[in-house]
Amino acid sequence: MPKVDHAAPMQLKSFQIIVESSPISTQIFSKDGMTIMVNKAWERLWHIKSKDIVGNYNILKDKQLVEKGLMTKIKKAFNGQKIHLPTIEYIPSKTVPKLAKVPYRWVSAIIYPIFNSSKKVTHVVLQHTDVTTQHDIQKLITKNSEANYRLGALVASSDDAIIGKTRTGIITSWNHGAEQLFGFSAKEAIGNSIMIIVPSNLQDEEKDILKKINIGESIQHFQTSRRKKDGTIIPVSVTISPIKNDKGKIIGASNITRDITEQKKTEQEKSDFLSMASHELKTPLTSMKIFLGLLVREIEKQDDSEHAQYFMSRIQDQTNQLIELTNDLLDVSRIETGKLRLNSEEFALEDLVHETVEAIETSTRTHKILVNAKDTFLAKADRYRIFQVLINLLTNAIKYSPPGKDIIVTLQKDKNFLTVSVQDFGIGIDKVQQNKVFEKLYQVGDSKEKTYPGLGLGLYISKEIIERHKGQIWVKSKKGKGSTFFFTLPREQKKSK
Repeated sequence: MPKVDHAAPMQLKSFQIIVESSPISTQIFSKDGMTIMVNKAWERLWHIKSKDIVGNYNILKDKQLVEKGLMTKIKKAFNGQKIHLPTIEYIPSKTVPKLAKVPYRWVSAIIYPIFNSSKKVTHVVLQHTDVTTQHDIQKLITKNSEANYRLGALVASSDDAIIGKTRTGIITSWNHGAEQLFGFSAKEAIGNSIMIIVPSNLQDEEKDILKKINIGESIQHFQTSRRKKDGTIIPVSVTISPIKNDKGKIIGASNITRDITEQKKTEQEKSDFLSMASHELKTPLTSMKIFLGLLVREIEKQDDSEHAQYFMSRIQDQTNQLIELTNDLLDVSRIETGKLRLNSEEFALEDLVHETVEAIETSTRTHKILVNAKDTFLAKADRYRIFQVLINLLTNAIKYSPPGKDIIVTLQKDKNFLTVSVQDFGIGIDKVQQNKVFEKLYQVGDSKEKTYPGLGLGLYISKEIIERHKGQIWVKSKKGKGSTFFFTLPREQKKSK
């Protein structure tokens, strides 16, 4: 606190002690208009230290206040009257460099005199209340009355919950849709924190949302959960956008919340059906494969007919494709329900690559697969699932490459990761498609619109498997030149003794 003028009356000294701890922004002027004291609340509001204002700012010489017509009112306080200034834009004096950088503010102010024992004015007190947010919201609402009337009617009649809130998450508006969805009336909700509808385990999520809004980010169709007045937790889709005033300053946010209970129920029913159908298909198909294998052996013993053997081999191929399709559908169901389990074990990745290549080469004579692995590559992962990824990448390389073209599998490693790449010299993938190949049900096509067998699930499943191992999968390709698919697995970090 600056030194108190010893010529000041004793009541001023007592008043200064009270003001110092007050939460209200307070500034004290001498009779000639010079600032002699500001409290901590004033420093916080204007972001200026007391040493930069005390003795440096004279309110009676502030030209901006003269230009805005406020000086006439302020002088009344120096003549002994109490003055109230409702909602004024604060434009500080440019005569003090520090004051010229004061942030934009709208304030309400009270100015009142301090008298000595002779009832003469010795000092004047100015107290500010920051009403910037309230002013900006009101201005935004009244900026275009007709447009806002129509907008208000749409908001009021919307079945979606449309909620307005301040930058700190205090609810400022609550439409009929919000009342219906959450069970709180507008009277109960407005003025409370948005946290009244956020489950306790998602409070940090809402704090992160507020941080994003305050730096100008929007959140589109974010699926999460919210809490109703009766405690029921419901799945919702939330779109949140910052609200700005006419100067571009963020003053709050709008929440549009939609109940997606039925959507989630439908998704679950689809997933359950997919899982059930996959299980039901898998059992007879497995039996068919076993009996077909036995039948092939019997035909080989009794009938040398090339036609019979060819027909049987085709039946086996089609059965294998059905089994693969069923397994893919089952894996998609497991992924979407969070039931895809990984069984971690240590194994030599190069051995698994060689085994996979041998398995592939027994079913194709059109392509030669080369393996480039000049070291040992110890992995800790689900061996079967990594085998599944390799099968997908190699069969795709064969499918999209013309006969006679080599396929190259390369293993590399660095300090943190093992990297596997599968390179082909086939049709390639253009840049637009490269961003989509790992999506569910997406299939690559060529310029001749040639179709390729499959549902487009293999790369989607592979991506999920690799990411669940905390690895990455991606593709580099050039149309007409071929593609190289890469995936990484984290290396086991040996603990130092």
